[in-house]
Amino acid sequence: MDEIALINKRHQERKMKPKDDKKVSKIFSKILLSIIFILISCIYIHLDQNNLESYKKLIFMDNITFTKINEVYHRFFGSLFPSIVNNEESLLANNEVNLNEVTPYNDGYKIKTNKNNPISVITSGIIVYLDDKEGYGKTAIIQGIDGYDIWYGNITDPNVKLYDYVEKGSILGNSNDEYYYNVFYHDGNKVNYEDYFKQTEN
Repeated sequence: MDEIALINKRHQERKMKPKDDKKVSKIFSKILLSIIFILISCIYIHLDQNNLESYKKLIFMDNITFTKINEVYHRFFGSLFPSIVNNEESLLANNEVNLNEVTPYNDGYKIKTNKNNPISVITSGIIVYLDDKEGYGKTAIIQGIDGYDIWYGNITDPNVKLYDYVEKGSILGNSNDEYYYNVFYHDGNKVNYEDYFKQTEN
């Protein structure tokens, strides 16, 4: 418990430190990327009528995930999204969950833990939602690089912002009470807690 208390203390100290976000540089980069995307799109759709049809299908009908875009971008240019990882803390925070303490709840699962216990990220991905959800309290939804959307409910003191890229094992926040929630989705379908870990181990 002393180690958990120490982690929480460091987590709180980190939140109190002023952050040098270099906001102007980030905004300029995003605007530049948007302009490049629009220009390439215009050139592509004006080359051929078939290109226009395939572009419409890709943008308006197919599901393009942030993580796929980030994966391609990262391969050529480095990280597109700011990365959050606390390797020093993840070893303690990423404890094995006792399946006897996992019970079904609404669309997902209620996981028993200690109050204010750090909650670590199950798989790397991008924060696509960070707000209250009915029945789940403060919730973060991570679109994982493994293709799964994972909800983390009943959290407090989130250590992340919307559209942050978080690494597996990094601390998301703390449990608000002596439990938190996980919900697993894949292609819009709910996934069983144990099935998720079996499928992602392969």
